[in-house]
Amino acid sequence: MNISEIENYLRGLANREIKPLRILDGEIDELNQQFKSLKLTLPYTVKILGTNGKGSTAAMLSTALTACGLKVVCFSSPHLVNWRERIQLNNQNISEDQVQYVFSQLYPQLLNYQTKTYFTVIFLMSLLYTQLTQADVLIAEAGLGGSYDATRILPANLTLVTSLGLDHQNLLGNTVVDIALDKLGGLNEGTVVITNPQPSLENLFKIRARLKSVSQLIFTEPDKIRNFKQCDCGHLYQYVDDNTKTYQLPVWGIYQQHNLQLVAEALEKISEVMNIDVPRGLKGLEKLQLPARFQIVSKHPLKIVDGSHNQPAVRSVVETFKNYYPHRKVNLYFAAMKDKNIMSMLETLRPITTRYIFTKFQNKRCFNPHDFTGLLDSENCKILPLSQAVTQFFETSEDCLAVGSFHWAGELLKKLTK
Repeated sequence: MNISEIENYLRGLANREIKPLRILDGEIDELNQQFKSLKLTLPYTVKILGTNGKGSTAAMLSTALTACGLKVVCFSSPHLVNWRERIQLNNQNISEDQVQYVFSQLYPQLLNYQTKTYFTVIFLMSLLYTQLTQADVLIAEAGLGGSYDATRILPANLTLVTSLGLDHQNLLGNTVVDIALDKLGGLNEGTVVITNPQPSLENLFKIRARLKSVSQLIFTEPDKIRNFKQCDCGHLYQYVDDNTKTYQLPVWGIYQQHNLQLVAEALEKISEVMNIDVPRGLKGLEKLQLPARFQIVSKHPLKIVDGSHNQPAVRSVVETFKNYYPHRKVNLYFAAMKDKNIMSMLETLRPITTRYIFTKFQNKRCFNPHDFTGLLDSENCKILPLSQAVTQFFETSEDCLAVGSFHWAGELLKKLTK
């Protein structure tokens, strides 16, 4: 198949509706059989579980390990502009030629893979690509949950668990404890687990770690990253083992300190089995690129694109905005998936919002803006078609924030790449 035929094949899989969690039991078993049939020899593997911060943590770790001279394949989701973002080698998308070669190797096996999905096929491609490139490290970000996520089949050497909160309640459970139980179902025997302390969940982590027979459970030290402070380029900070040096993290968002703590701890653990220098890895983060994470695409007027897609993530965006711009408000450009707690997200955004502009991106799971505008002050609400919303966001002279979904953020960032 050529690249167009492969993308049409994947697009056909993507058009399938998301399935209820209970249907996935047999699918995980079949995926595991497909994985075993490939007879892959994978390198040191890092799995990333959690609710928010998985993509940022994966990108940080990949960038740091690349700076240490390692070959790193990173599988992540969702993508923003091009689906090939989901498979990267040293922060570079898999090329079209590489896609064709990897897919040609995988396709004969897909013919007998009955429950394949868009996500699982690209996931298997990333594993095959990891072996073909002889990568030193594989980083795999979970897509949905842990117990029933494709990444559960991976025997990870190291597992990072980012912040846990409410999201996908229709699939994972109605409480943070329910969601944590599902996420931690992705742990495998013998893995080392690193997470930031969440006091209400620490006992649960300890119990699940014991039941899963993990080799070590590490709660990060709060002062691992010190003097984390805002600067014109993002943030400056110091690393506890090297207080004489100041490092730069070129991204906005005070919440990124928590992800950085995970990455610093992960680098220390990886350095026990690989010849890497932790300060060199942290220095490499000066080249980090994190699109759609409080991404300031214009300062005058202020225009921010963020992919936050649940209430805890939106709350972090609001806290960050208030910290950086305490006396300003924005026009809110909003689109989201219909299974999200949209009113809770909008209520959280209200203190920094002047007007609401709703739109709808091309996805059958996208919400219907007309269902929500009647619940808000109609004088401050407007619904625009997607193309008009994108154009107005970039052309208006007013301050703007776009938030609600990575799919919506991707539509805006496509404009910047043209």
